[in-house]
This record gives sequence, structure tokens and C-alpha cells, in this order.
Amino acid sequence: EVQIISGISGSHLCTVEIHPFWRVRDLKAKVEELEGVEVKCQQLLVDSRILGDGELVEDLFSPDSGTCQVSLVRKDQERVRILESIAAGRSLTDLSPEHQKDREFVLAAVRSSQGRDLQ
Repeated sequence: EVQIISGISGSHLCTVEIHPFWRVRDLKAKVEELEGVEVKCQQLLVDSRILGDGELVEDLFSPDSGTCQVSLVRKDQERVRILESIAAGRSLTDLSPEHQKDREFVLAAVRSSQGRDLQ
């Protein structure tokens, strides 16, 4: 099982019974169902490490533990809006200079443009 805690307060939010071969994106979907936080607004962390949607949840467990504690941080709505616009084709050059230096925005733009935004 996975215990979801608030990344800010550390308080317990919910406990999720996981299935074999679940990926982090599956865990996020369950958290949305239980806590009402949209998948696109979730950032999940284990020991301060941001989890990728494609990671296997079972790989997060320590060998001698039956549970894993995952922190949930809600993404800022403005960040979510910018990431969605990048995924829809907005170029990195259309962003503010501050946003052009943001690692998450740069990676999203590179993925969306298939590398053309690096040129």
C-alpha cells in the first residue's frame, strides 16, 4: 500500500492499495478519485525526488517495507496552464524570459516540439 501525505503539512491524506505493475500515472488517477486533485495538478515525491509518470510504483518500496510514503504537492494553476499551452504547440520563445529558464517548461517544450525549440 501507498500512504499519500500532504507535501506541505505532512498530514495523512489517504492510503491506496496498489496493483502489480501500476505506474505513477495510475497512482495519480487513484489519488484524483480519492482526494479530488486532478492528475495534471499533482506532483508526487518520494524522499524529495519527483516521480515520473512512467515509473513503476512497486520500485518505490524499500525491500523490507510493505508500505511507501508519497508526498503530494499541488501544482500551481498558472504552471498547469502554461504546461498545457506548451503541449498544445506554444513555443518556448513565446514565454517570458523567466519562464524560458524554467526546467519543467523547457523539457515540455522540447518534448512537444520534438527538439525544434532548442534551435
